[in-house]
Amino acid sequence: IQERSPTIHRQQITVVPPGQKRFDCQGDKVLISQAVANLLDNAISFCQQHGEVSIRLTSQKNGDLTEYQVRIHNQGEPIPQFALHKLYDRFFSLPRPAEAQGSSKSTGLGLSFVKEVMKLHHGTVTVENTQSGVAATLVWSAPRI
Repeated sequence: IQERSPTIHRQQITVVPPGQKRFDCQGDKVLISQAVANLLDNAISFCQQHGEVSIRLTSQKNGDLTEYQVRIHNQGEPIPQFALHKLYDRFFSLPRPAEAQGSSKSTGLGLSFVKEVMKLHHGTVTVENTQSGVAATLVWSAPRI
């Protein structure tokens, strides 16, 4: 969040952090952290001015496994229907809103990377339009620590 402070302040976005700061899980913490950072970067870049980005972390025990979920939601324009199935393609990117133009230019690799990280962790990533914006969710299961 701190790395994105200039964009957050310029667009006057409110970031609502998760209730819990973190959860411990098995998996590659560096890759998972980068995947979450990519989703957060997109949420901030595509959030409307004066909008809100919220982050929710949940975990639920399921037998010997724990299911982990990270959900990031922004108040931004919906993703065009034609683009929803292309989001995970390498080098595909949508134009960023004018308010976010000062942020770094997209390489179109972020969601492709996130998808690969989730595949390595036998998980999923979904991005969907909601009534108030766009939500991205990571879900994976790992042995309980």
